[in-house]
Amino acid sequence: MSELKLPAASGGGSISIKGPSSSSSDVDLLDTSGNLKLSDNDELRLGTGDDLKFHHNGTSTYLNNNTGDLYLKCNSNDIYLQSVNDIFIRPEAGENGIKVI
Repeated sequence: MSELKLPAASGGGSISIKGPSSSSSDVDLLDTSGNLKLSDNDELRLGTGDDLKFHHNGTSTYLNNNTGDLYLKCNSNDIYLQSVNDIFIRPEAGENGIKVI
């Protein structure tokens, strides 16, 4: 496996970018021991077809899932949605699309 290791600009940590060698079946990997910072209007894209995107425009933050369902899972007790004002749930199917179980 080939590896490129870069020291972080400040605050310690490092970033390693690893790729498969010609005799390995390892997949590409980005490993960081610090924060991964993106500027406003940059996107973090995941998946072969950019299926999941995180985006912040300087004012609002967006999570966009372009394929399949989106699951939020907590292996502890609770999941909290907290807002200074309102929380909106807007299913495309109307209010019948909301089920509390």
